[in-house]
Amino acid sequence: MDRNGVVVARTCFRPHGGWGYASGALGRGTLGAGPRVLLTSRREARRRRRSTAAAPPPEHGWAPEVESAAASGRAPGARRDRGHLRRDDHRTADTVSPVSTPSGSRGGHPWPVQVTRDTIGSRFDHGPNALSFLRLLLAAEVVAWHSYALRGDTWLPERLATVVGDIGVDAFFALSGFLVCRAWVGRSGTRAFVLARARRIFPGLWTCLLVTAFVIAPLASAVAGMPQLTLAGQLQYVWSHADTWATQGEIDGTPVGTADRGWNGSLWTLGYEVACYVVIVASGAARVLRPGVLAALAFLFWTVSLELALTVPGGGSWAPPRFGLMFTLGALLWMQRDRIPFSRLWCALATVCIVVGAFTPDYRVMAAPAVAYLCIVGGTALGRYELLVLRHDLSYGTYIYAFPIQQAFLMCGVTLTWVGFVSLSLATVLPVAAVSWYVVERPALPRDRRRDPSPAGSYVPAAS
Repeated sequence: MDRNGVVVARTCFRPHGGWGYASGALGRGTLGAGPRVLLTSRREARRRRRSTAAAPPPEHGWAPEVESAAASGRAPGARRDRGHLRRDDHRTADTVSPVSTPSGSRGGHPWPVQVTRDTIGSRFDHGPNALSFLRLLLAAEVVAWHSYALRGDTWLPERLATVVGDIGVDAFFALSGFLVCRAWVGRSGTRAFVLARARRIFPGLWTCLLVTAFVIAPLASAVAGMPQLTLAGQLQYVWSHADTWATQGEIDGTPVGTADRGWNGSLWTLGYEVACYVVIVASGAARVLRPGVLAALAFLFWTVSLELALTVPGGGSWAPPRFGLMFTLGALLWMQRDRIPFSRLWCALATVCIVVGAFTPDYRVMAAPAVAYLCIVGGTALGRYELLVLRHDLSYGTYIYAFPIQQAFLMCGVTLTWVGFVSLSLATVLPVAAVSWYVVERPALPRDRRRDPSPAGSYVPAAS
């Protein structure tokens, strides 16, 4: 019983495959009333119990008899007629569904009941998340894959190498769809949305192009004994990538001695990311950004991917349907977040889908929804660990600077094992990414997004 005379009871149960708490309360002097039920996480249950002990009961929660009678328009102490359980039409976790007590029960006032499923929305909207940490982890995976590809290694089986090279980028597109759709729904205006996307991508990109053309490439060429780079070639390189659609990867015939002849093979996906932004803005402005439309688009992209996988060798990696499918699935997860369970069973099934899909010509045909689901659920579940809830985002700088740094190492004749090369690449690029964040990216963000940029949208990392 709390300080207001409210009897509080709780129990633990497992509906829909997820663990949670059922916290209940009985009104003051009410022995026959039933519980108020809320499915939530352990951390949220503890927080609610602490707030309950420190604050008076809410107006429409388990209020005392006088408040409940005043809200229902009857005199205190009067009995209510026999009622029935009415499910609330809303899907949010803050909505209360009233239940009337039988006329013969003691106490006489209703017991409000609230039932919330353990869904992606209930976890993501009411607790911290580790999506920034997950993005950094995916960026490191891309660095590891590029270390394998740029060195010309071939020790992975071909089909496994394809999956490892694609899954990091696919996961980024799913995260981007989820967060960008969220940003559009919560926007303060179309102009503000567009400016926020531009301020997240272009300042860091343009700075990286200048650093690559005028610092990294000249130093690597000098160490490798190459002729001095020309100003025209350097400016042409910067200009060709400035709009996110890369058309020139070389600078005066460099780099050399690597498996890729471009200085930054991580930038070509940015154009498709911007194209996805345009689709979100256009469909949102036309008022057709709805779950049904997103599901139809996802099915269209899936059909094209299936046709390409069956008829064209390697056709499943064609960028438009590949990126469109993953981005649309991420956006659909956001729109339906209050209906999709947050379940360990679903995570296990998604993992099985990815493993089985790895043995097919295009793993996305079977596992694209599984990848998107695991990304969102994993990033949300890791939010329980405070150490992983990052307030600063180094993943963007990691992905845009890693490729030219790796190319420079290879031009300079660095010969290490794969593990050694990955370690050297990450040890070099993470400080550079930190400087990029604190000096360029963070100051360019809106003031309300500088501490936690993840709600403002995402980006897509290096391609495989």
